[in-house]
Amino acid sequence: MKKCPICGGDMHPNEVMNSLSRVDNKTYICNDCGTKEALEGIDRSLGRLLIKAIEDKDRPAFDAIIERFPRLPVSVMSAVNARFGRKLFEY
Repeated sequence: MKKCPICGGDMHPNEVMNSLSRVDNKTYICNDCGTKEALEGIDRSLGRLLIKAIEDKDRPAFDAIIERFPRLPVSVMSAVNARFGRKLFEY
């Protein structure tokens, strides 16, 4: 059985039933690792949007993001806090 190049876990014998890695868009990985890659991508995008809203002092954009995602992932809050060198978010 083919193993996932990321975690070493078993992959589905039919290649297309696995996840296509978002890193290179050609390597198949197990579905668990594919889900993790997708969630990491969402965190990065959300973090970039928040940072831009803060830098641009765009309060409506910031409020819209917070309203849409009231429970931000800790990784996003941590990245925004690190970017600005102070605690904008408590977690």
